[in-house]
Amino acid sequence: MTQSQDGRCPPLNSDIILLEEVRAYDVAARLPEAMAPHTYHVPMCSEFREPVSPGLGKQQVAILAKVPAQGAWSETWKAMSGVDFNANLDQPEFAQEKTLVKLTAAGFHNS
Repeated sequence: MTQSQDGRCPPLNSDIILLEEVRAYDVAARLPEAMAPHTYHVPMCSEFREPVSPGLGKQQVAILAKVPAQGAWSETWKAMSGVDFNANLDQPEFAQEKTLVKLTAAGFHNS
């Protein structure tokens, strides 16, 4: 997103805006100021952790919305040993599907 001469974001009038590569919630919370005259709220900003170093990752995702959220819910990510691919190579419509073969070869198993 580029800024105009006065530092404001280009005019947007979306009800919901999905953002990626946001540094943190405080950065996402400053964006609505730049989007005047529309009023936006930040109902959600992720807090993904870095896989190899302590602390929050530098690339979070966030949602901006014109209507404040009435509720929110989150949960810590749980590692899974098996994944439900929601498909079966025995089914005729998936006979030519290569994704399942590649995932299985990479060590995933269909649970």
